[in-house]
Amino acid sequence: MPQGTANQKITVDQLERAAANCDDQTRIGLAAQVLARAPVGSEVCQRALTMLREAARGTLAGAAQWILGCFYLQHLFLPDSPDRALGYGPAFYSLGLRFAHGAGVDTDRAFGHALLFWADRCGVADARAAADTLQPSGAMSQAASKWFSVLQRVDSEVQPLRDQQVSPGNSIAHSRLDILDQIERHFADLGHPALSFQGGRLVATGKSDTPYRARPKPMQWIDSQPRVARIRDFITREERTQIISMVSGALVPPEHYTGGAANSTENVFFNGTGMYFSALTADVMVRAIEYRIAQTTGLDMRGFEPSSIIGYAPGQEYQPHVDYFNEQELATSAKSPISIKGQRIVTFLICLEAPESGGETLYPKADLKVAHARDDAMLHYNTLPDGQPDEMSLHHGLPIERGRKLILRTAIRAFMPATT
Repeated sequence: MPQGTANQKITVDQLERAAANCDDQTRIGLAAQVLARAPVGSEVCQRALTMLREAARGTLAGAAQWILGCFYLQHLFLPDSPDRALGYGPAFYSLGLRFAHGAGVDTDRAFGHALLFWADRCGVADARAAADTLQPSGAMSQAASKWFSVLQRVDSEVQPLRDQQVSPGNSIAHSRLDILDQIERHFADLGHPALSFQGGRLVATGKSDTPYRARPKPMQWIDSQPRVARIRDFITREERTQIISMVSGALVPPEHYTGGAANSTENVFFNGTGMYFSALTADVMVRAIEYRIAQTTGLDMRGFEPSSIIGYAPGQEYQPHVDYFNEQELATSAKSPISIKGQRIVTFLICLEAPESGGETLYPKADLKVAHARDDAMLHYNTLPDGQPDEMSLHHGLPIERGRKLILRTAIRAFMPATT
């Protein structure tokens, strides 16, 4: 740590010099000092947060993510999303889907349609398409229009409260919780019989106990050499939309999220964009999907690599490569204090967005080409049944011809429980 900083006010200039000249440990230490003292929302606070986010992609990612997580837990706003209060578009989208399908609440297609239209107004990408499945004409029914007008009225009433709730620099305090209480009471007063204010929270109730969840079809084996399978409808519409919303604007070239390692398969063979889900960015929905993958494959979640997203635009591809490790890579991984150990057994891919043309996964040694379909999953084994690498698993993410491909993926290692 630079001399004299422990008991002195740290300036933006000092942070800039540290960002340019110091290692991650020093940068994280300085940023932590700033967040403990500087006013939230100040220039030096914002620069410290940026420094921590950059460090959260490096070798000390865990330490940086921990400090960031502690900071955001003390403030009601979320990183880079100052309007995430009640009135948040995806909340209307989720509620609209549930009323449309009678999942956890009694079916009310008109109310669901109005909620989805409101979510579309809030900028939720799939909301209008979901609404159009209820009313293909694209117009709201008279009943839906009535509910939409009520939503407009209540939204205008709570807007001043939302402005107070997300004012930059405000920490969680009694007064802010009072504001949250008032906002939820307003929405409970929409006049819908399923909505009420109970126990200090807005709740939606009904006679239906049908959950809104994925119902994957049985696994279909496509080939045995290599072992490749497909699972239809692996994720729900809501999960797909939520994840796309989470990663929108966050995808970067591989050298930015792999640490720039020259020998990284991603840096050498992939010319698209991507990101890893970290402890800060992976929400409960991502974890639920990972749990579903574990149930599907029968493999231990402790062997899961962090899930990630990769995106392909026209002309982009993932050139032929294998996902298993050679002996040298396994030995290097075994010595790393931050690496998950063991051979990669399975690669699991979930299609969030399918291209109009191109983008199939080709297994050239088997002359097998598999097209991706939205909401479906596919997997291939990187090893033979005896655990040895399967050279037939060589695969090629073919170039996109039209449209875009967006994939959520993880790899599952051969996790070995510790013995005593």
